Amino acid sequence: AHPNICGLKDASHDLLRVQHLSEQLDLREFALYSGEDISSLAFMRLGGIGAISVTANVVPKAVAKMCQAALDGHWQKATLIDRSIRHWHSSLFIEASPGPAKWVLHRIGRLSQQTLRLPLVPPSAAAAEVLEAAIQSIETT
Repeated sequence: AHPNICGLKDASHDLLRVQHLSEQLDLREFALYSGEDISSLAFMRLGGIGAISVTANVVPKAVAKMCQAALDGHWQKATLIDRSIRHWHSSLFIEASPGPAKWVLHRIGRLSQQTLRLPLVPPSAAAAEVLEAAIQSIETT
């Protein structure tokens, strides 16, 4: 308890930790946010109120709709949305983050410069193929 701390971003991927936190904290007074895209929906089932998401940079509307559906208790809808963007959760971490995300954002016109400063590097040719395939799904998410 500290007057300047009102929430936590947890990217540990440890859902037991999240369960423990949600049981120990007054979630009306303290906000829990997922920092791990692949488990953000499960995190919200345990008391989280949203996600600080890499995937949301690429498909922001889909992530927002998933979070809102979860907050509204529409778990089936939230699950369907999560399934439709799950490939992003893994593709954007195919290599060290945030390199793949920045590369995708440039490819879809949301980032003007392709140049990355070290230690960030563009994705390898193999990773770029995976990311290009994922880009084809943006219109449907």
